[in-house]
Amino acid sequence: MKAENDAGEVSCTANMATYTSEMFSESESEAQAEEIIGDDMTVTDEESFREELHRTPTPIMAPKFITKIKDTRTKKGHEAIFECVVPDTKGVCCKWYVKREEMHTICRIYHTSLKDGKEIELIARIRVQTRTIEGHITQELIIENVTPEDAGKYTVIVENRAGKDMCEANLIVVESIDKIPERAPEFVIKLQDKSMKISDKLVFECKVMGEPEPKIKWFHESKLLEEEYKKIIIENVEGVQRLVIDSVDIKHEGNYCCIAENNAGTSKTEAKLTVEAQAPTFTKPLEDKSVFIGEQLILSCSVEGTPQPHVEFFLDSTKLTSSDRVSVEHDATNTHWRIVISDVHKDEIANYSAIASNSAGSTTSKAKVSMKDVSPVFEQGLVPISVRENEEIRMNVKITGTHPEISWFKDDMHIQEDTNHEIISDTLNSAYTLTIKQASVQDAGKYSVKAVNQAGSASSSADTLVIEATEKPTFIKELISTEVKVKQSVTMTVAVKGVPEPEVEWMKDGKKIDIDGKKIIKEKSDITHSITISSAEFEDAGVYSCQATNSAGMANTIANLVVPPIFIQELRPTEVKEAETLQLSVTVTGTPEPKIQWCKDDVPIEIDNMHIFSRDEGNGQFTLTIKDARLTDIGCYSCKASNKGGEAKTEANMGIIENLIPPHFVEQLEPLEVKIGNAAKLSCTVEGKPQPEVKWFKNGEQVYMDDAHIIKKDEMGNHTLIIENVKNTDLGSYTCQAINSIGKDETRAEVNTPKYGFEKAKSEDIEPLFIEPLHEIFAKDGDTVILECRVNKEAKPEIKWFKNDQALVIKSHMITESLDDGRIKLIINNAMVEDFGTYRCEAVNKVGKARTEAPLNIQYAVCAEEAVKDESEQLKEGVDEFRGTFRVVIIRFSLYE
Repeated sequence: MKAENDAGEVSCTANMATYTSEMFSESESEAQAEEIIGDDMTVTDEESFREELHRTPTPIMAPKFITKIKDTRTKKGHEAIFECVVPDTKGVCCKWYVKREEMHTICRIYHTSLKDGKEIELIARIRVQTRTIEGHITQELIIENVTPEDAGKYTVIVENRAGKDMCEANLIVVESIDKIPERAPEFVIKLQDKSMKISDKLVFECKVMGEPEPKIKWFHESKLLEEEYKKIIIENVEGVQRLVIDSVDIKHEGNYCCIAENNAGTSKTEAKLTVEAQAPTFTKPLEDKSVFIGEQLILSCSVEGTPQPHVEFFLDSTKLTSSDRVSVEHDATNTHWRIVISDVHKDEIANYSAIASNSAGSTTSKAKVSMKDVSPVFEQGLVPISVRENEEIRMNVKITGTHPEISWFKDDMHIQEDTNHEIISDTLNSAYTLTIKQASVQDAGKYSVKAVNQAGSASSSADTLVIEATEKPTFIKELISTEVKVKQSVTMTVAVKGVPEPEVEWMKDGKKIDIDGKKIIKEKSDITHSITISSAEFEDAGVYSCQATNSAGMANTIANLVVPPIFIQELRPTEVKEAETLQLSVTVTGTPEPKIQWCKDDVPIEIDNMHIFSRDEGNGQFTLTIKDARLTDIGCYSCKASNKGGEAKTEANMGIIENLIPPHFVEQLEPLEVKIGNAAKLSCTVEGKPQPEVKWFKNGEQVYMDDAHIIKKDEMGNHTLIIENVKNTDLGSYTCQAINSIGKDETRAEVNTPKYGFEKAKSEDIEPLFIEPLHEIFAKDGDTVILECRVNKEAKPEIKWFKNDQALVIKSHMITESLDDGRIKLIINNAMVEDFGTYRCEAVNKVGKARTEAPLNIQYAVCAEEAVKDESEQLKEGVDEFRGTFRVVIIRFSLYE
């Protein structure tokens, strides 16, 4: 540390060391601890003076240039600057001489400048400028209004009594300079590491040279720093780059970097800021203690601070160190400290203090240790006790005093520990206990306890009464819920013990049972009791209980007697005609009342109250009704009845007589005139049961699906034949034939060209026709949906899309496509709720217009863990009955589930 003013300077030095340790005593680490504390401990002025007298002087070092002067080229009349950097070395002075006259004096550095071996004359336009930056001194020789006579070799000499150093450079003066040569940034004075206290003012300085003048950026931990009003100042003062933080905080700690950049390159200098932390504080101070002579004394504390403080213990004003009886201890982090004195002497009953110190300061915690010597006192004495025979006797006392010796007595006879007598002494809590594990009548009497120590004695006594034992009734065998069939016998048994022998009473549904000795028989054998019900009826089912009572108390046990279900009326095989009503009936008895479940082919039936109905007729009669029976209703039906007593099942096969209908065309083929090259579409609708097989013929020859012919059908019996590009060979008589197992039907129509229609029509004269229509789609929210149809490409129509009869606005998540083969697509990515509805596609040209539409429906997911049977075929048959929204919900839930 160095202090200075115009009259001189003074300095002092100190060594610093660090150490780490595990938990150990002070004697094991005293040497290291002293190194840590060092000069940071508080000492008197006299001690400081003695230390200064014995301090080793700092050796004087010969000066060396950190940055030497460089050759300089300048234009006549301009300014030339030679700059060098030397360390701020102790005991060195700097002086400039011209013609042996002392012109300029700066403390610490002795400087002589020469030109061509001659001392420089300092005149008005030639001056020396000196600045101290970050422990370095910069010397600048500034020559203004340069003349040719100023050209030559310049020499700088720095010296002190330990030695000297010298550097040289040339000054070249020219009439003109075309361009100043570029020079990459170079830090002639770099940043220096700093250690600051909180709230101190921080100044980082450096100096950089370069051509052109470099741009400067400051960084803290790689983050660009910017000026903040009255907090952070970034400035350039006469070429010295400076970062000033007005009040240092802990957040400012870390690495700082100054980066200089110009066209010729980049350079940087770095330094670290260390922020000194807080002075020590005791998180757990010393606490006052009272001890007896010869007892162990432990005084503990916890301390925090940065750096972690060191703690010393004092007895009055005497420092305590580890010895045979005394141990100064701390943990590995130096956070928790304690002093342990194994056996306290009288002179150690005194005032203690702990001083925690680090480089930031110190703090003290104090405690008073006093001596205690107390005779025994009963805080809690014996009290009269009354217990039953075989119960435990526990006598508790609480005695304060100095290590009392405890003795127990019964009727003045000393009690010794044995298998039935247990004596426990909890000296830490001053609690003492005598326990007699199993009391007998002989244990009754007067009990006393006596406490004795050197300070005195005390005693306490009380009477203990042992009452002859009684035992509350206990069921060692309880009632068990039982099932019994009608007309069978059942026995319910218990085993109960107690003193005196308990009386036993039987109850049903909370009412006492009438033991008639015929229907209900009661029996007893030792501790076992039972009742037997012969030829059980449904009325005998219920909640049975057995209650045992004596003078010591009462006990109860409960169980159910249940009668399992029985089908009085079972299912019988049944047949009905299709579309008629199928009714299944059963009658069942049982107690408790059974629960009923209907199944078909072992799968529970869903009662929808539209097609299938279930009804409880009362008195155990249940009915399952199937309205408008279908072929899918054929199967094995079962009814299962269950209660706590068990379950019963009845089953039978149910048949549906199918209604057969011969094929019949409800919509006939219509004659068709079509131009050559246009598309032709023949449509008809047929009914029949079973579903007829349909074939197409032209002039008696069967027509098959190929590139020119498209044959389509749907579940509603609609059949279509499409000829995409009509040729002369396609003209003629067309027949649609429908056949099933009980009959056949036909419809015919002619396909001709209109008059004068033998020439192929132009594409603009072809009417649009949808060869493949839109289809109904089910999708979930978020799905990608593709609506697709196909139009005859020869019509070259204009395509229009509609939603819910409104022109469709193509949004960002929608894409429309028209392919060369006539296919048309509407793609909806990430479908939303508002996208669902009825979509229509129209194909329009000047000849005509065609349209196709289909709904896009929301598909609701149903989470079901059990296996679900595929009933899609049954549901499809039900579609004819249920149209609209409700129909959609039924299909969607079943199929997705």
